Amino acid sequence: MGAVGSLEGGLPFSDGSFDVVLALNVLEHVFNHAGLVAEIYRVLACGGRTYIYVPFLIRIHPSPEDFFRYTERALRVILERGGFADIRVHAITGLAASLFDLAAPLTLPLGRLRAVPAMAAVTVDAVLRRLRPAGVSKYVLGYTCEAVKPSR
Repeated sequence: MGAVGSLEGGLPFSDGSFDVVLALNVLEHVFNHAGLVAEIYRVLACGGRTYIYVPFLIRIHPSPEDFFRYTERALRVILERGGFADIRVHAITGLAASLFDLAAPLTLPLGRLRAVPAMAAVTVDAVLRRLRPAGVSKYVLGYTCEAVKPSR
């Protein structure tokens, strides 16, 4: 049975309990992001890694809450201030996929067929990346981050 805790408060785990902590589609839902990053740092063993994904160009999705959108620089600063090292942030880009996501309410009636325009958007983005990589990279869907708790 898993432990239950609040992401706004302390995590219910001992210091250094984990080698890896995942926070996928979580940080934007936590108002006290610095507190959560501090808790991730605390529960990681020395040399442990955290992997974080946050959306950027996405509609507001208030379940339970939706507070922030983070830029690459913001994520680096938050993790650096949290004590992490070897921070790597990677932008996931795509103009067509961003537009598709923004148009999602229009495609909801398609049901499972919604996958067809979604795959078309991914294909268009792949072509655009080859033709004009700098232009496409300005439309960021989200960021993946990897950071290490240094050995002391």
